[in-house]
Amino acid sequence: MRIGVSRCLLGVRCRYDGRSKPCAVLASELGKYAKVVDVCPEFDCGLGCPRVAVDLYDRAGDGIRMISKEGVDVTGRMRKWLEKIMPSLRNLDGFILKARSPSCGLGNTCLRSEGNGYVDGLFTAALKEAYPELPLVDENRFTDAESVASFVSELKGKSLLRRVESGVRELLSNSPACHDWDHTLRVYNNARRIMSMLEPDQEFDELMVAVASLMHDIGRSKELQDEGKTNHAAYGAELAPGLLRKWGADDERWIQGVADCIRSHRFRKRDGNQSPNTLEAKIVFDADKLDSIGAVGIGRSFHFAGRVGARVHNTESEALNSKSYSVNDSAYREYLVKLRNVHQRMLTEPGRKLAEKRHEFMVEFFNQLNQETEDCANDTGNCC
Repeated sequence: MRIGVSRCLLGVRCRYDGRSKPCAVLASELGKYAKVVDVCPEFDCGLGCPRVAVDLYDRAGDGIRMISKEGVDVTGRMRKWLEKIMPSLRNLDGFILKARSPSCGLGNTCLRSEGNGYVDGLFTAALKEAYPELPLVDENRFTDAESVASFVSELKGKSLLRRVESGVRELLSNSPACHDWDHTLRVYNNARRIMSMLEPDQEFDELMVAVASLMHDIGRSKELQDEGKTNHAAYGAELAPGLLRKWGADDERWIQGVADCIRSHRFRKRDGNQSPNTLEAKIVFDADKLDSIGAVGIGRSFHFAGRVGARVHNTESEALNSKSYSVNDSAYREYLVKLRNVHQRMLTEPGRKLAEKRHEFMVEFFNQLNQETEDCANDTGNCC
C-alpha cells in the first residue's frame, strides 16, 4: 500500500518556522504497514524553509488565494506545482493531512477574509478534485498504534473493493443485460441497504458482503453459454479465490468466506451447493433475490425470455410443462417456477420487509397480464 502524509507529521523540519509538527504514532507505526509518500506543498513548490507564513483569503471574483504575511500572492506558484505533482499521486491508497494548514487542512483551515470561515487547504482541495474517491483524514484520527493499524486495515479494504469493482466490471463487460454490471451494482446496493437495516447487535463482515455481492455472478457467463449445464454459483466460487489473490486479498480464511457466499447465493439448489449458513451469505442471497422480483425482476425475466426466443406470454400449463431455454421459457414461466416463491425464501428480516412490496406488485402485474391475454383468447371475433 502507498499512503501519502504531510511531511511535517513525520518529524521533518519543513514548516514556515523551520520546525516540524510530528505525530509520534504516525512516525513510528505507519511505515510498518505501507510505503509512505511524504509531501510538503509549501516547501515543495519552492517557498523554502524557513519562510514567511501564508494564509488563505477569499478574493471576490478571483477565488481563494494564498497570500504571505508580507502581502505576496503565491497562489500561482502553488497551483503550478499542484498541476505537476497530482499525476504522481494517482496510485495512493489514502492521504493523512496536517490539520489547519493553509495547504493541507481538511475543512478546518481558517479563511482570512470578511466573515472568515473554514475551508480545505489548496493541496487538499486539489486532491479532492483530482481523486474524489481517495480517502483523506488528518492527524487527529491517530491516538495510538491501534488507531494506525485500524486506519490501514480500512484503507486496505477500500483498495481491494476498488480493484474488485474494476475487475468484475471487466469480466461482465460482454454479459447480457439480465446479468450484467447493472444487475451486479443493484445487488451490491441491495446488500448495503440490508446491512444498514440490521439490528446494531448483529455482527458481520461488511467488506466480505460487499466483495461477494460484486462477485456473485462471475460464473454466470459460462452457465448462459452452455444453456444451464454449468452451475454458475459453484463455478463462481471456484473462480473467486484466484481472482481475489490477484486483486490483493491475502487472508485465506476470509477469501474462503467470500467463496462460500458466492457458492450459496443461488435460489435453485443443484450439484450439492450449500444453503447460506453465515449472516454474510444470507445478506448476499437476499440482495440477489431482491433484484429478481418486483418491477426490475419482471423486466429481467422478459429480457431473458427474449434472448432465448421465448414467447411473450403463455398459459400456466404451457409454462410449467416446458423446459428452460425453450420457446415456452417465458417470463411467466420464471414467475411460476421461481419468482412467486422468492419472498418466502428471504433469510434476513430486512430482506423479508423489502421483498414484500416487490412481491405484491409482481403478483398484480402477472394477474393483469393473464387477464388481458384471456380476454383476447375469449374474443369471438376472427381475423378473416
